[in-house]
Amino acid sequence: MKKLIFLNTIFLILCFIMFLIGSITKEEAKQVQEINIQEVNTQEEYSQILEEESFENRDLMESFVRRFHKLSKQEIKILLDTLENNAKEPIIMLSIYSVESKFDKEANSYLGAKYGRGIGQVSEIALADYNRVNKTEYTPDDLYDIATNVIVSCWVYDYNENYGIYGTEKKIIAYNEGHVYAKKKETSNYLDKVNKKMLYFNK
Repeated sequence: MKKLIFLNTIFLILCFIMFLIGSITKEEAKQVQEINIQEVNTQEEYSQILEEESFENRDLMESFVRRFHKLSKQEIKILLDTLENNAKEPIIMLSIYSVESKFDKEANSYLGAKYGRGIGQVSEIALADYNRVNKTEYTPDDLYDIATNVIVSCWVYDYNENYGIYGTEKKIIAYNEGHVYAKKKETSNYLDKVNKKMLYFNK
């Protein structure tokens, strides 16, 4: 509530200044206010979405993935089945995948494939950690397989706790930027993107 009051105060000040210089209409001011309120609600609703997270809303998860037109019906089933067996926070992971690759199972990082492959954009370093800890022998190309990528990416997300990274928001930042940077940050553009994807599930 304090954050909402603060943002509205800032908004009113900015609107008054812009009104004086004639650069904003009443309609534009209303749109800006709606955006500011939505951003506050995103943070307030964050915990509620996680509390309600369950595979009881699988239909909603499926419709979310279908919007990206990247996976077949069978591939979506594989994705959700694997998430159900491996993800503690499936909605978070789906939101991450949508930001990382838009559910493109063959996606490579713009920095090069070794920095990210598949829907979860798992790096070769992260895969090496997974193989070492779990005594497996997945190869980088295995990450183009949906089920394998989900298994490894869910592990990477949760394994951040072993580096002292706790809390959903911190773990999201760590997934993208690494645990070292996550300890120094309270927020990031990446976190904002994931949060906005999560709004789809708050229906």
